[in-house]
Amino acid sequence: MIDWVASLPWWLGSMLSAFLAITLGMSIYIASHYSFGRNCDARTEDLAINLFRILATLLSLLLSLTFADLREGISEVRQSVEAEASALGNTLRDLEAFDDAAAARAQTQLITYLRSAVEEEWDQLRDGQISTRTMVLFGNAKQAIYDLEPKTSRQEKIHNRLIADISSVNSTRASRLVYRGGSGRLLFLYVALAGFASTAALLCTYPPRSKSLTFIAVYFGFFGVLTHIVFELGQFYEGLAAVTPEPLEFLLTLAKERY
Repeated sequence: MIDWVASLPWWLGSMLSAFLAITLGMSIYIASHYSFGRNCDARTEDLAINLFRILATLLSLLLSLTFADLREGISEVRQSVEAEASALGNTLRDLEAFDDAAAARAQTQLITYLRSAVEEEWDQLRDGQISTRTMVLFGNAKQAIYDLEPKTSRQEKIHNRLIADISSVNSTRASRLVYRGGSGRLLFLYVALAGFASTAALLCTYPPRSKSLTFIAVYFGFFGVLTHIVFELGQFYEGLAAVTPEPLEFLLTLAKERY
């Protein structure tokens, strides 16, 4: 159910989440009110209101901190993809200085890795998986660069730069692989739902009149929309703020034309 809602367009998923939140919240509120809320005295009402304010504040803090953390993670992944494309572009260009069969083979292996990263690995990242084939292709290209034999002092300097660039690619790959599959989304959802259910129950001291029901429904619906958006952001490679392999795709297009 959760995965199905997450697979919908963000606006449709937000509407459905709002409806589900209103349905669940109203059920908890009505059940709590008729179970014990309508018989509460003034002291109990004050206690419930104060507890509601505290829990609602904590819940909003959870949502805001999670949102900020996800935005930072998305930005980090995007920067890592751009840095990887830049380092790979420098590597392909510097390999031209060797002008031999070994360097040409390393270029071919890098382009093969690029194609696999764009066409295979990204789809697997959306499912929380790592492409073993892409990792092997990258390892082969990296080893080919390590095995190059500089013949001049200039080639030796370029070779050192190639090793630095390919090591940078290895680091940037690790940065984006860490965030595969939107890890931590379910934990956030469970905690948010627990807080939501608690606040819904604490509203039980308010009688279910038309105006109060409207205000409470707006609160529940807004919570559903906000929670869905935060959950969407946690997917990283698909959805509302998906990180795309566009820099790598652009480099692959240039590499195909040049090599």
